[in-house]
Amino acid sequence: MHKILLSNQEGNTTELIRDGNSFQLSKISSAIDLAANDAVAVELLPDLLSGDVFRVISIVREDLGKGMFHNEANLFNSRTSIKVEWNDNLFAAKIYVGQIVSPKFGYEATCVSGKISIQKLVAYVRPNAKVNLFNLIPHAWVKDRELVKRGAILMDQLSDAHRLLFNAIFWDHARFERFSRQPSSMIGHHSEQSGNFRHTVEVAEEMRKHCQTRSFTSINLGVLAAFLHDAGKADEYELNSKGGWYLTDRGKLLGHKVTIVEWIVAAVAKWDITLPENHYVGLLHIFTSAANAPEWLGIREPALHESFLLSLCDRLSGRDDLIKQTKSESGGFGRSHRHLKAPVFTLKG
Repeated sequence: MHKILLSNQEGNTTELIRDGNSFQLSKISSAIDLAANDAVAVELLPDLLSGDVFRVISIVREDLGKGMFHNEANLFNSRTSIKVEWNDNLFAAKIYVGQIVSPKFGYEATCVSGKISIQKLVAYVRPNAKVNLFNLIPHAWVKDRELVKRGAILMDQLSDAHRLLFNAIFWDHARFERFSRQPSSMIGHHSEQSGNFRHTVEVAEEMRKHCQTRSFTSINLGVLAAFLHDAGKADEYELNSKGGWYLTDRGKLLGHKVTIVEWIVAAVAKWDITLPENHYVGLLHIFTSAANAPEWLGIREPALHESFLLSLCDRLSGRDDLIKQTKSESGGFGRSHRHLKAPVFTLKG
């Protein structure tokens, strides 16, 4: 009988037990680590993990001489965290931190000192619509795991075409990390680390609710627009030396609305995204139209109802957060805030 300990980040431990050809596997919590003190034959692992997509968290490459290398990597997805090792040669495709990969197992998988032996890691070079990027957000990027789960559920509900566009924009792991970590403002609503991520999920949830009850709107377009409406803020803010945020040159000169239009157009052109033409034009319209703009600017008035709903959900999420920041815990008037016209009065009980 062989046993492999499975321990999740909450410290709960379960066992994968092999007795002859019989396997017992208790329910796996989100994010597990495999560890074993002895070499253990784990024939079940290829079936358990085959096809799973991971993000590379760390990798160490050791030169064995004569053009051969030994590699060890930590891989993460929301269901499983594993350590893998494999050997390759000088001409093997380079694997780097942040990359999206899938392990390819050999004839027999083994686990030694907590590291699973594999043949190689297969990198996903092109954006893949079947991958849910929210399932590949490490804990270091977003600590609120319930929030990540909420976002993943919404992303799973998008059509493949709409999810592919999102993935194409954020297949660059560094950009997606910035999207996951940045605030939504410097001193306003959702101004904490990962504040923009939280704001995005809140707006997307509200957009889905509103579009579901209105047959004349598109849920896919509405939710995708919600996911992307502040995505450009990934390149709008940077940390300063005092731990606060400052506006980047791109943020000062262009702003997040121009940035996301640039990213959408570039992703469609580079990866030949087959989003329906009316949805593509509609998405660009949502991000380039503005109510009451002077006619001489050439900016169009919002014509899609999804534009109105997005503005409504955006403002609601922002105002809710400001109220949470300033409200009095005992009821009555809260603190003043420069983005609120007046202190908000709340009722207790």
